[in-house]
Formats: sequence, C-alpha cells, structure tokens
Amino acid sequence: MHVASGKVGAKSKNKGQVIASHQYCIYFIYPSVDIIDMNLKKLSFEESLSAKVIASEKCAGCGACVLVCPFSALEYTEEKPNLSKECKNCGICAQVCPRYELDLPKVERFVFNRERRPDEEFGVYRRLAIAQTTDGRVAKVRQDGGVATALLLYALEEKIIDSALVSGADPTKPFYPVPKLATTAQELLEAAGTKYFCAPNVLDLGEILKQKKNSTAFVGTPCQIQAVRNIQMAGLKRLVAPLKVLVGLMCSNVSFMKD
Repeated sequence: MHVASGKVGAKSKNKGQVIASHQYCIYFIYPSVDIIDMNLKKLSFEESLSAKVIASEKCAGCGACVLVCPFSALEYTEEKPNLSKECKNCGICAQVCPRYELDLPKVERFVFNRERRPDEEFGVYRRLAIAQTTDGRVAKVRQDGGVATALLLYALEEKIIDSALVSGADPTKPFYPVPKLATTAQELLEAAGTKYFCAPNVLDLGEILKQKKNSTAFVGTPCQIQAVRNIQMAGLKRLVAPLKVLVGLMCSNVSFMKD
C-alpha cells in the first residue's frame, strides 16, 4: 500500500503506518506482534467488571470478556456482559477488558517496543497522511475517503490476508451493525461505509477459528483494538493467532441501537 498525493492505490514495501483521513485515523499495524504471558490476578467478575466497569457505565460492549471466559459463565445481552452462572474467579475477563485499569504505556511497549513521546499526540506511528481511495469499486460505496476498505481489498487480493472481520449490516435492520467475517471482495464492499452504532466485533473472533482462517484482518474501534492487544498480552494464543492486520478507526463515543 502506498500513499501519495492523497491517493491510496499503488504498492509499497512499507509494513506499518498510520493513515488519517478527515474523519478517520486508521492504524494499519502489520505484521502482528509476538504473544506473551501475563500473571493473572485472581478476581471475580462481580468485583472487577461488574462493579467498576458496568456499574459505572464504562462498558464499551466489545464482548472480549464473554469471548475469553474459560467457563462460559458470561453471556452477551443488551450490549454488555451478564453473569449467567457461577464465576470461578479466574480474573481473565478483567485482564482483557479495555475499560478495566488499562495500562496504555504497557500496550505501547508490547506493540511498538517503546512508549509514545510527549510530542506524539496521535500515539506511536510511522507516517501520517491524508488519503483517499483511487479504487473505483470503493469510491461507489465509501462514506468518506474509503481508506479502510481500500486497504482491506488490497490485502485480500495480494493474499496478505484470507479474511477480514468487519462490521456488516443486519439484513432486517439496515442501520444495525453486526460482526461479519468477510472472505471476498464483494463482502468487503458490502460492509463499506460508516456504522453509527457499535458492533461487538471482538466477540466474533471465534468465527475465524470456525472457518479455519489463518490470516485475518481485524477492523475495530480503539477500545476493540485495545481488547485484542490485551488478549494477546494475556497469552490467549488460539483466539488471536490468525490476526495478521489490525485496522483501528477513530471513535469518540459508544452508541447502541435500541428497538
């Protein structure tokens, strides 16, 4: 992928950069980082996430805690986790939650091998650019610059990835976003454009394993990217091993669609 004169299209040897269009800041992080183990503090769901995240209305609805619970004690209802059976106090849900005591400098060291400098207001990046797609297919369906979809199409067609976990649309509720594992260019184009409500894309990481994909791009909001990084740092390799590209979209708030 190459950015020149505000256009996205041609090839480059660059493996990671930040691309900012006028409404999005898209983090193209490639290749993925190694996975390490963390010492897990024993905590119950009730004393951690329930008391300090859900009760204080900080929950972003990413679904990471539901995904990683080894005892299937959590269920995702009404855009948040709910305890469905006895918690075994393993503490894994608290470790992966992006809203529970997130140590951002630690995440930066894990991903970039250093923390951001005071002058890096956008965080650690290789390059900043204003971009717009030159792909006519994307131009027809884009919301703004079409950069995210252009990146995913290029990665899919160049066989860098074999799938992308994106936000699609519920066919019965056009404005209701749902996680979608796209495996074709047409599916990526169908998922293009802004979604005004949150879809729990992290919760659908299990679908990657079901479909036996090996090189997946994950598209999510910053909190969802943070959740993925927490899962990586927690050493839960099976869930995140297929992820080769993370694309983060700028977000300023969490909104959910109500019937």
